[in-house]
Amino acid sequence: MGKNNYKRELTLIEVDPEYNVIYHQLRKEARIWNSTGQYWLGKECSRRAEALLRGDIEQYNAVKHSHELYHYN
Repeated sequence: MGKNNYKRELTLIEVDPEYNVIYHQLRKEARIWNSTGQYWLGKECSRRAEALLRGDIEQYNAVKHSHELYHYN
């Protein structure tokens, strides 16, 4: 059993500290929205944070406004 020689590429949030801060802010906002019952806003914050993890800046910048997220009965 030798040492695994797997090398991975650094993600966007590891390379750019600005995106790292934004990622953590989005995760915090998602927790706050979810704990106050605003699940659609929490899901939008989570979607944008996960886009940063994937390095997909285009999806991160695609902001949906609250009136588009809320489903009327």
